[in-house]
Amino acid sequence: MPANTKPTRRLRGSTFVAWGPSNVHLSESNASLRARGMPALTNPVASIGGGGYARFGRWIVGGMGEGGGSEARNAHHLARYGYGGGGQMVGFTLRRFLGVSITPLVAIGGAGMGAQTLDLRATVLEPKRGGAGGTLLFAGLLIALHIPLLRGWGPMGGLMIGYRFTALAGANNADFELPGNDRDGISGFFARLVVGLGRN
Repeated sequence: MPANTKPTRRLRGSTFVAWGPSNVHLSESNASLRARGMPALTNPVASIGGGGYARFGRWIVGGMGEGGGSEARNAHHLARYGYGGGGQMVGFTLRRFLGVSITPLVAIGGAGMGAQTLDLRATVLEPKRGGAGGTLLFAGLLIALHIPLLRGWGPMGGLMIGYRFTALAGANNADFELPGNDRDGISGFFARLVVGLGRN
């Protein structure tokens, strides 16, 4: 290689989809529902999302988002909720061996959740709604296997586990009592199966 020739830097990173269970705190919202004879919402719930990151040596920088929800009904009422969140993440790979990488992650972003109830006995169904949004923080661990097939590019799969915390604010409780605090919100442990494509 000539002395004045710089080595070519290869683009590294991955894009992925992720799905798995999430723990969502609903104790206060469910207490409000039960007090009015409505069904309680279930927890945990299935979540699905995706994201991507670029790799700079041992560091990865990227983002991800996801959403989920559930519904419950009894003879007279229907209750449902949904949530979504996403943010920017940074990680540092502790070890890479035979295509397996172990990377602790931290992320900051935003999240929101909304709820709706319906009185099924009404002649005209008029849903009552409420919602809240706030800051999302999470810390986790990504364990991934990358299989290089073509110039380093190939499929990747793995497991992401961690804990997330949401400080909810800006609640709109005009119709439905969804507490605007961290006692109810998108907080708790999560686990995700991760499948994607990239170059590690």
